[in-house]
Amino acid sequence: METAYLLIIALLLIIILLLLRSKSRENGADPYRRRQDLPTNSAPLELDSELQARLLQLIAEEKKIKAIKELREATHLNLKDAKDFIDNLEKQHK
Repeated sequence: METAYLLIIALLLIIILLLLRSKSRENGADPYRRRQDLPTNSAPLELDSELQARLLQLIAEEKKIKAIKELREATHLNLKDAKDFIDNLEKQHK
């Protein structure tokens, strides 16, 4: 008898979770949406000369990961955009 009650409670919880998930999707919120699916800022990025010099120094020292990290902290770019920016900056200054 206890097993039947536990099974009914588990099924009710699953139904409630599925209803909540479908309701949140109707409202436009998708908790499973991946970050790279979000729109990126396509405007050209303007850096102050001090930050650009620091990034170029890190690139010259072959510390691209640190350059990406510092760029992200200063501009709040996502990882892909920051990496692309550093890669382009490296190509421009070779």
